[in-house]
Amino acid sequence: AAVAARLGAPAPAAARAALGHPDPANTGFGGGTGYNLAALLGAGSAYAMLDDDFVLPLSLPGDAMPGLDFDAVPDSTTRFFDSADAALAAGIPLASEPFVHALGVCGGRLGDIWQLDPWRVTRDDLAGFAPSRLPRINADARIATLTHGHRGDSGAQSTRWMYLLDDASRRAFAADAERYARNLEGGAVWFGPERARIDAQTAFTPFAVDARQFVPPTVAGGRSEDLVFGALVAACDPGCVALHSNLTIGHRQERARLRSATLADASTPVSNQWLADLLTSASPELHADTPSRRVVSLGNVLRDAAASSPARRLEMVSDYLRYARADMASRLAAARDAAGDAPDFWRRDVDRMIEAQRLALLDPPPPRFSDWPADERDAAGRVALLLESFAAVLEAWPALLDHAAQCADSLLQD
Repeated sequence: AAVAARLGAPAPAAARAALGHPDPANTGFGGGTGYNLAALLGAGSAYAMLDDDFVLPLSLPGDAMPGLDFDAVPDSTTRFFDSADAALAAGIPLASEPFVHALGVCGGRLGDIWQLDPWRVTRDDLAGFAPSRLPRINADARIATLTHGHRGDSGAQSTRWMYLLDDASRRAFAADAERYARNLEGGAVWFGPERARIDAQTAFTPFAVDARQFVPPTVAGGRSEDLVFGALVAACDPGCVALHSNLTIGHRQERARLRSATLADASTPVSNQWLADLLTSASPELHADTPSRRVVSLGNVLRDAAASSPARRLEMVSDYLRYARADMASRLAAARDAAGDAPDFWRRDVDRMIEAQRLALLDPPPPRFSDWPADERDAAGRVALLLESFAAVLEAWPALLDHAAQCADSLLQD
């Protein structure tokens, strides 16, 4: 509270929303509080960030490839192990100091690193590359975030993503019935690309963040705060990129999770996933050149959505749920049709998941995100609260960030 009071002097209410839980019903998880505290304390610098269940060292896969993928599929190769300990011990440890390595890359120009090992780009790498299709790939693009893959426990709430893997990863996932049952809980995986790639925005917790010029906030409460953060980094500076390395960081969760329990249910996103997509869809309509003006404009977008009628707010939620379920059914069906050699037990489970999505589309339940209480009576009001509280944070953020850049050093020393 004392830290929030000092950092939040220009806008105390917005600072409390950014560094606490603005929604009393959403106190079960608040990873965004750490994001926002790190952003304010790191204002004007670059900083590294870790979850409390991350484990060093960083490790490379044995078949790591040099260079950069400019237009890679965002899904990464997944390896499966007999235990979390085996997954954590896998790979080749990074020889250099991980934080010096990260902060030497994050904030740099893309054109600088693609001339250096291990990211060096050769003429052969550019065969078939069409610059007009990927305007973000240019020498002056700033590397705003550096993200690593995971090994050990999965960072996802569900294991539905495992049914959408590439052929080699899918075969390892369902090699036999015993391993399939064990892998379903996602407790012993390696998830990361073989070659580092350039993304438009990060969808995971970044290991390093460049805040020398600007860094956005995220939502304090709820899961998928990393998606909101990544969406805002890209929206506030469309000339930046996200570097996803082929290194992995260990992940040893604090307790066992039953991730397979929701596989039979219709896909229901959390509210922050919807918010991230809303911000991403609004960013192409922004015209301001500076990140501080763009983040305030995004606050106006949220205010506009919050000002819609209760019926319209519920319609926005229902539309998003229909999209998520139709998209999941389509992707699962495509994965099933492409997996000619998949075992019957895998196919049966995929068919059940497709059927769950389709039934929900035919007879949709009330518009609710999965992080809301099942008995939520005022869904429209809850949407307005989410939008208005975060809009206030976005509007006050430039002033909070400027103030933090002046007082963060003395606060850290104290």
